[in-house]
Amino acid sequence: MSGSASFSSPSEQLSFVVPDPDSDSDDGSRITEEEERLYAAAVEASDGFDVPNLPGVIACCLIKPSGFNRKYVNPFCVAGMKHYNQDKKTNYEFVRLIKANYRYARGFLFYLTFEGRTPENNTKIFEAQVLAWIPGEDSDVTEVYFCREKASLTKTGSSGN
Repeated sequence: MSGSASFSSPSEQLSFVVPDPDSDSDDGSRITEEEERLYAAAVEASDGFDVPNLPGVIACCLIKPSGFNRKYVNPFCVAGMKHYNQDKKTNYEFVRLIKANYRYARGFLFYLTFEGRTPENNTKIFEAQVLAWIPGEDSDVTEVYFCREKASLTKTGSSGN
C-alpha cells in the first residue's frame, strides 16, 4: 500500500482540537492564530520535518517532536534507508537518527531526519516519511512513503536545488 499522507493545507490539519489531559480547562488547549501561522509556514517550508514544538497544544494531525526512544525509532530509519537504496540503486547504511517528528495516522507517521553513509565513508543527511502501523491482521508493520536526500536551504528557507 502506498500513497500520500499529506493534507491539502496545514490549517486543515488543525481543525479538530481534543482536550489536553493536563489542562484545567474543559475545552482543551487551542492553537493560537500566531502558533497556527508559524506552524503552517514551517510545515509548508519543510514538509513537516522542521516544525516548532507547541507544548500543551493537542490537535488532530499536529506534527510534533517525538519523545520515542531511539531504539524504537531507529528501525524505521533503517527501513527508509533500505527504500532509498532500492529506489536509487545505492548502498547507504543508516548511521544515526538526527531528529524524529510524528503525528497520528493509523499508527505513528514519522518524519525522520537521519544520517546515512556509503561503504566509501561518504555521508549524507536523509529525510524519510515512515508509517508505523498499529499491528493488525491485515496491515504491514511499516510502510515507507518516501526517503530522500535532505535539501539544503537558502536564506529564504526555500530549497536550493
